[in-house]
Amino acid sequence: MQAWQLARPSGPSARLAGVSCGSADPVPEMAGFDCGEGRRLSAAEAEDVLGLYLEGFAESAEGLLAELGPDASVWTR
Repeated sequence: MQAWQLARPSGPSARLAGVSCGSADPVPEMAGFDCGEGRRLSAAEAEDVLGLYLEGFAESAEGLLAELGPDASVWTR
Protein backbone atom coordinates (compact mmCIF):
# COMPACT_ATOMS: atom_id res chain seq x y z
CA MET A 1 0.00 0.00 0.00
CA GLN A 2 1.23 3.50 -0.74
CA ALA A 3 -0.14 6.75 0.66
CA TRP A 4 0.50 10.08 -1.02
CA GLN A 5 1.97 12.54 1.42
CA LEU A 6 -0.03 15.74 1.10
CA ALA A 7 1.00 17.43 4.32
CA ARG A 8 4.23 17.01 6.21
CA PRO A 9 2.64 15.96 9.55
CA SER A 10 1.03 12.90 7.93
CA GLY A 11 4.40 11.47 6.86
CA PRO A 12 5.65 10.39 10.29
CA SER A 13 2.20 9.10 11.28
CA ALA A 14 1.95 7.04 8.10
CA ARG A 15 5.42 5.55 8.63
CA LEU A 16 4.53 4.61 12.22
CA ALA A 17 1.45 2.81 10.85
CA GLY A 18 3.63 0.95 8.32
CA VAL A 19 2.31 2.83 5.28
CA SER A 20 4.89 3.86 2.71
CA CYS A 21 4.79 7.43 1.43
CA GLY A 22 5.63 8.62 -2.05
CA SER A 23 6.22 12.00 -3.55
CA ALA A 24 3.21 14.14 -4.43
CA ASP A 25 5.05 15.34 -7.54
CA PRO A 26 3.40 13.61 -10.53
CA VAL A 27 5.96 14.75 -13.13
CA PRO A 28 8.48 11.89 -12.68
CA GLU A 29 5.66 9.35 -13.13
CA MET A 30 4.00 11.02 -16.13
CA ALA A 31 3.93 9.38 -19.51
CA GLY A 32 2.98 10.69 -22.92
CA PHE A 33 2.32 9.16 -26.31
CA ASP A 34 3.08 10.53 -29.77
CA CYS A 35 0.15 9.32 -31.89
CA GLY A 36 1.80 10.48 -35.12
CA GLU A 37 4.95 8.46 -34.50
CA GLY A 38 3.25 5.67 -32.55
CA ARG A 39 5.65 5.76 -29.60
CA ARG A 40 5.84 6.70 -25.93
CA LEU A 41 7.48 10.03 -25.18
CA SER A 42 10.70 9.99 -23.21
CA ALA A 43 10.61 11.44 -19.69
CA ALA A 44 12.31 14.62 -20.97
CA GLU A 45 9.79 14.99 -23.82
CA ALA A 46 6.84 14.52 -21.43
CA GLU A 47 8.29 17.13 -19.07
CA ASP A 48 8.79 19.56 -21.97
CA VAL A 49 5.18 19.13 -23.10
CA LEU A 50 3.92 19.72 -19.55
CA GLY A 51 6.07 22.86 -19.40
CA LEU A 52 4.38 24.19 -22.53
CA TYR A 53 0.96 23.73 -20.93
CA LEU A 54 2.06 25.37 -17.68
CA GLU A 55 3.63 28.36 -19.45
CA GLY A 56 0.39 29.16 -21.25
CA PHE A 57 -1.97 28.49 -18.34
CA ALA A 58 -1.88 31.95 -16.72
CA GLU A 59 -2.57 33.74 -20.00
CA SER A 60 -5.34 31.30 -20.89
CA ALA A 61 -6.92 31.62 -17.45
CA GLU A 62 -6.93 35.42 -17.72
CA GLY A 63 -8.65 35.25 -21.11
CA LEU A 64 -11.20 32.74 -19.86
CA LEU A 65 -11.90 34.79 -16.75
CA ALA A 66 -12.47 37.88 -18.92
CA GLU A 67 -14.83 35.87 -21.13
CA LEU A 68 -16.78 34.33 -18.22
CA GLY A 69 -17.07 37.54 -16.21
CA PRO A 70 -16.60 38.57 -12.58
CA ASP A 71 -18.72 35.75 -11.10
CA ALA A 72 -16.29 33.08 -12.35
CA SER A 73 -13.54 31.75 -10.14
CA VAL A 74 -10.06 30.69 -11.23
CA TRP A 75 -7.44 29.22 -8.92
CA THR A 76 -4.10 31.01 -9.18
CA ARG A 77 -0.96 31.01 -7.08
